[in-house]
Amino acid sequence: MELFNSAIENEIINILKEGGIRTVDLIQKIKKQRLGTSKQAVYRILRKLNRREIIILARGNVSLNSFWIKRTEEFFKDARDNYLGIKDRINTVLSLEEGDRVEYFFKNPTLTDVFWNDTVVKLLSLLKKGENIYVYNPHDWFLLARPETETQLMRLIKSKGLSWLVAVPSKCKLDALIQKFFDGKSGRYSMIPKPLFKNNHYINVVGEYIIEVFLDKGVSETIEQIYRKYDTYSDEAAEELHHVISLKGKNKLVVSHNKRKAQKLRATLKRHFVLI
Repeated sequence: MELFNSAIENEIINILKEGGIRTVDLIQKIKKQRLGTSKQAVYRILRKLNRREIIILARGNVSLNSFWIKRTEEFFKDARDNYLGIKDRINTVLSLEEGDRVEYFFKNPTLTDVFWNDTVVKLLSLLKKGENIYVYNPHDWFLLARPETETQLMRLIKSKGLSWLVAVPSKCKLDALIQKFFDGKSGRYSMIPKPLFKNNHYINVVGEYIIEVFLDKGVSETIEQIYRKYDTYSDEAAEELHHVISLKGKNKLVVSHNKRKAQKLRATLKRHFVLI
């Protein structure tokens, strides 16, 4: 998780969340993760974090400051209650009545995906343990281009006792690569024989809610070309994919509260999975 503007500061915090450590060992870990980083640079940042009372430096050891942990915990608890609790049902997708829908527009696929994930997290609060979330992606480029964010979402879904079922109408080798991210229980992945919708149309069915994303047609065609061009996710493929998902275009995300439509879509996607 990133809490600071400096990449080194974030790496230090992520290491220290595992517990206190000798300062020299921390410096060695940082230098291995960030080649070319000097010992002096790490010490400078450690002294800065110490002055801000975020860490404790004492007798050659470094650890997180317990008071900072407490303050941070209280901050995120308040944020969670306000953003994911009852208060957040006002003026958000959670306030949509049956039959209502709302549309959002974004400049590129990456910005679309950021809001998309945030919307999914909000809707998870409406589900009960054991329920399935059904997903239709023309290509699941998210797990290649944004693996940290996507796997974090999948871990959250698993922790809530839910299942994430993804159907992809593709025989491309890049789509086959992401099978490794699914455990076959809380996450299931099915490469289905033919498309069910247009190649820019993505669907999530979360309870009675539906998230539909319509990516820019030109961008979607370029994504399609990348998937046909590469058999492995090489550095060149990664560079091209990251470039295309940052391109400006017309990207629309629609959230609707429609029980009947959700049931129909769920039934359509459900038959592509063997449910346990």
